[in-house]
Formats: sequence, C-alpha cells, structure tokens
Amino acid sequence: MGKKTYLIIRKRIYVCYVYWTLENLRKIVQKELGSNLRKYFKRSRKLLLKSYEELEPEQRE
Repeated sequence: MGKKTYLIIRKRIYVCYVYWTLENLRKIVQKELGSNLRKYFKRSRKLLLKSYEELEPEQRE
C-alpha cells in the first residue's frame, strides 16, 4: 500500500468519526427536546452537514 493510499484511508476514517460524533450529539440533543422541536430536528441532519455557504439565508439563523 502506497503512502497516498494510506493518507486517503486515514482521511476517510477521520471524516467518518467526525460524522458519527455529530450524529450521536444530534440524537442526544434531540432526545432532550419537546415533541414539536424533536420533529423539526429529525430533518436537521442534512442542515448540520451542509457547509455554511450552501445554506439559505433563513437556514443560517
């Protein structure tokens, strides 16, 4: 396995860990919310993963 392949695999693993951590935090926060906000945050996964530049002005608030 070459050095470039090794770095790509390490980067992929790092991104997966960040994604899993963010998803677990979202679920923990979602459990503590009321039912109305909980339904709203079920759709927040995509919102959290988007870059700030790709968000609509109302989503940036």
